[in-house]
Amino acid sequence: MKASLLNEAKDFHVENNFMLKIITFVVVLTFPFITYSQSTDKRAVSINELNGSPIPGAMARSIDQKRLITIPDGTGNHTIIEQTTRASNTRTPIHIHDFSGITCVIEGEMTLYLENAHPKRAIAGECYHMPAGLMMVGFNSGSNNAVMHDIFTTPIDAPIWRVVEEGSDSLQDQFQKHH
Repeated sequence: MKASLLNEAKDFHVENNFMLKIITFVVVLTFPFITYSQSTDKRAVSINELNGSPIPGAMARSIDQKRLITIPDGTGNHTIIEQTTRASNTRTPIHIHDFSGITCVIEGEMTLYLENAHPKRAIAGECYHMPAGLMMVGFNSGSNNAVMHDIFTTPIDAPIWRVVEEGSDSLQDQFQKHH
């Protein structure tokens, strides 16, 4: 199964070698370790803080989002890579991923605010892990737009994320809206 996914990734026309490295990393190294969370978590957060500290930035939709590749695995799951551009000093709503993912920063910088963890800053060329089942926020902590690749392996019919911050329901469709 991993070999066929890797062959599909290699056959996909990639504009740069970095993208091929990301696909290879996801398929070969992380596929066996993907964690899953029960989707019964119904937390709703009415304040914009995690771990007792305010989340910086203004909550906003990304300024550009597009799906780069979808690789089905033949068992009802698929790996997807989304390219997202986020404006400086903006953040996602507080959300949860039912399946773990990885964000790789291509340009600019992002900081991940994760439940029960210290903030994790990543600059261009660095990645961070988004574990399943924890509340989190992605914040563009740089002075320029940030471009990133978000990588997930999920069941084909599962949403990529669940927005849990009250008043931000309109952002739930962000990953589907730009296709």
